Amino acid sequence: MDSKQAPEHWYELEDEFKDEFLNRLKNREWKVIHSRHGDRIGLGYEELKSWGKWVVARADGKDTAVQNKQEPSPDPSQYLSDRRYWYDDKRDVYTTVLPGIPQPLEIPGSIHRDIIQAYSNWDGNPSSINQIARTFGFPRTWIVKYLRVHEITHDIEPFSKEDVLERDEDELVTEALQLRRASLYRKYEKKKWSSVEKEAEKWREFELNTLSYIGEYLNGRGAKKEVDRLIIKPASEPYAAVFGLSDFHWGKYSDAGENFEAFNKEIARDRLFSCTHDALERLLKLGRPEKIYLPIGSDFLNIDNDKGETTRGTVQDNDGTPQEMLVSGCELMEDLVDTLRQVAPVELVLMSGNHDRMMGLSILLVLKALYKDCKDVTVHNDRTPRVYVTYGKNLMAFIHGDGVHRINDIGALMAVEASEDWHKCHHRTAYTGHLHHEKVEVHATYGLTKRQLPSLSGTDRWHARKGYVAAPKFLPIYVHDKERGVIAVIHGPVDKS
Repeated sequence: MDSKQAPEHWYELEDEFKDEFLNRLKNREWKVIHSRHGDRIGLGYEELKSWGKWVVARADGKDTAVQNKQEPSPDPSQYLSDRRYWYDDKRDVYTTVLPGIPQPLEIPGSIHRDIIQAYSNWDGNPSSINQIARTFGFPRTWIVKYLRVHEITHDIEPFSKEDVLERDEDELVTEALQLRRASLYRKYEKKKWSSVEKEAEKWREFELNTLSYIGEYLNGRGAKKEVDRLIIKPASEPYAAVFGLSDFHWGKYSDAGENFEAFNKEIARDRLFSCTHDALERLLKLGRPEKIYLPIGSDFLNIDNDKGETTRGTVQDNDGTPQEMLVSGCELMEDLVDTLRQVAPVELVLMSGNHDRMMGLSILLVLKALYKDCKDVTVHNDRTPRVYVTYGKNLMAFIHGDGVHRINDIGALMAVEASEDWHKCHHRTAYTGHLHHEKVEVHATYGLTKRQLPSLSGTDRWHARKGYVAAPKFLPIYVHDKERGVIAVIHGPVDKS
């Protein structure tokens, strides 16, 4: 059929659907076109076939009416453009044609520039495609195509092509520096907030798994009463006793078949009070001391959280649940304080350890609450990494030793942190722990003696595998004459029988 015989509405349908269906018409896909688009085209099946053949013939130049025309047909290809986007500087809008998207996107210039800055590695922290898609609310596939059309990569500078071409170089440099500063500030705020979240999580865990059990332990407890003092002869000269309890590791478990030595809470309790009574029996031959200093913490407990880990997260072999270890540890320390009160007034000093930093402080607070009405128990409130006390001309430091441990550093810190007492006290002693064996060092320039405390604790898997198994186990008591300093060291050894 030539053009002269074609119905008028065929021309209208040709103008509307030719570009969309020409390839399918050439492939003679009549049924597919009719079943899927027949309602849109508005032709029956047979007429659609005739119309399709007519459209293909005209497209191939076989229409006789078209062939007979003398006027040359215009070439529309001269109007085609390979540009995929246009920038309207008056409206500050980027019009972008994305492959597979039927309509162009009109993106405000501010969003376009934000996308470039986010994807650029200029600040060392480029956003991913997924992050950009979430931030700007676009499908991920659109972002991929948008970046490709505009040739935006991680290595690109954080400016649009139009900014680079039109703006002053100094202005761009200044803005780039401001972007870098802003990025640094965001990173700082992010890390700061992350730190806040971690600290909040630690407090939540401490509140749920420590404070709640402390409250349960103290609930309904009446005020502690005075104890009957043992009959002890007066000392010839006034002295104080430092009870050298460190690294007790209450709740540690060890299997003898694996670690050469069994250790659990029952063994630990018997060992503590056996050595205490043995050492006190020797001490009291000197007469009654004016006071007894008892360190609290210094790895008295084996763990520091509900997961059965140390303060830094090292998992331990434990004899009991964390909550039970805390409660029984408080009870054990209460019994020890009551035992020492029968001899002399007791002063409790925090010695913050690396296994039980928070739990050790918790026990100190429990004891403070229990003995708040007792005149013979004094709780030092210092929570610093190094705690200092004085007795006569004695200046004593209590430092666990997992951090500052060299005698040079300890002497320098004592001279600064306890400067007033440093000059008044000629006998200076630093008590440390952490390494589970006794060691004495003297610094002649500082006039300082460092006394590293031994441990009553058993051998666990880590110590057995490292070979740390032969250090003597005993409980020391250090006798400080009020005027002359340390005059004796008394040992309460562990009975190996």
